[in-house]
Amino acid sequence: PIIPAVFEYNNVYVNHAGQVWDWTGRLLRTQGRPLPLESATMAAQAPEFDAGILAMEPTRNFYHWFVERYSSLAWAFSGEAAALPLVLERNSLAFQDEILTLSAWSGHPFLRVGEAMFLRRAFLTDPSISYLNLWDAVAPLYDTVVKAAFESPARGAGPRLYLSRRDSSARPLENEEELEAALGALGFTCVTFTGMPLIEQVRLMQEARVIVAPHGAGLAHIVAAPPGISVFEMLPSDRLGLSLRFNFARLSRLRGHRHLLWVAPCNPLTWRWQVDLATILPVIERFADTAS
Repeated sequence: PIIPAVFEYNNVYVNHAGQVWDWTGRLLRTQGRPLPLESATMAAQAPEFDAGILAMEPTRNFYHWFVERYSSLAWAFSGEAAALPLVLERNSLAFQDEILTLSAWSGHPFLRVGEAMFLRRAFLTDPSISYLNLWDAVAPLYDTVVKAAFESPARGAGPRLYLSRRDSSARPLENEEELEAALGALGFTCVTFTGMPLIEQVRLMQEARVIVAPHGAGLAHIVAAPPGISVFEMLPSDRLGLSLRFNFARLSRLRGHRHLLWVAPCNPLTWRWQVDLATILPVIERFADTAS
């Protein structure tokens, strides 16, 4: 198992991007970018606090928050850290607030940071999917979210679920409408997560046994799904970065899911792609029929 390393910085400034710098302006955590002029300017009048745990996610992506950043905070439930506030972006995304409201962090103190905040003690753990090896430690974070989903009026949509990306302009699947119609005939319920409350998303994923989806952040929900679900992921190919997008297959391996990757060619300039329905549908049908 990978044991989280917790870093402590003393008498530092932090901003909404998770950058950390000292009074001289020297960046201690760059997050891959120079310090914005606005942050450097606002440091002179930054609010001061004794301590905080940095929980910002610069990518503002659901997968990176729910799987990596969220699990990296599990250490903060014991000892001195249990009383420390989480430091979040002032303009956090809705899903971050929903997760924290539904989870074991509910009722925990929070600090909101904009361009600059001064912390006498700043604690940080680098996010990593590897922390899921320590499932007994991180499980309470996800269990409370799942419990809230089952206590809510939200309902699932059956054992076969298709996560559509038809409302996204990123990596558009050109024949997704035809694919959805064909999957509907195989007993799949087709949904999009955009605009859907997170608690409803969790409930859908909890009750599904077979999930088919193009590569996308919605698949991050498999981290909290019951072990043993079957995931059929369609992945547009990219020679340079293809292996970086094996993250959901790795996640399935860590969580005990059955995972099949269907790699399809795409236009490297437009990222538009298609799946051959005559070829893929029989494979999906067999995959679903042999699900546990």
